[in-house]
Amino acid sequence: SAADRIEIIELNARSYSAVDRGQVDAWVSTFATDGSFIHSSGKPFVGHDELKRFALTREPRRYVHWISNVIITPTREGAQSQCYVMMVEQMPDGSFRIRGMSRKTDEVRQEHGQWRFMSRRSAPLPDVAPGR
Repeated sequence: SAADRIEIIELNARSYSAVDRGQVDAWVSTFATDGSFIHSSGKPFVGHDELKRFALTREPRRYVHWISNVIITPTREGAQSQCYVMMVEQMPDGSFRIRGMSRKTDEVRQEHGQWRFMSRRSAPLPDVAPGR
């Protein structure tokens, strides 16, 4: 439904806002209890305890996330959400630079009446076939 799509888009925004502000518990709460984050290295972090341990080991960030091109596709278990993510860093002189870009593919489902990430997977951009 339209309401579900809005809640899933807001789930993405809450997740990145929590990361940008260093709010570990808020970030972890965007995941299902048994949800996973698959790091760009391929290593999965599963469940709230592992997700929190992972988040606490990350260095403080000097950049923020910008998300776009959100596509939500219904699935049997809930939905799949895909989006582009750009990390923008403010430099000491006040200018900004793009720190990196990726595509997130998320499996989301409802848990206790709210949409949560079941899995989040990141892939660097560009991830298109050569020659395109």
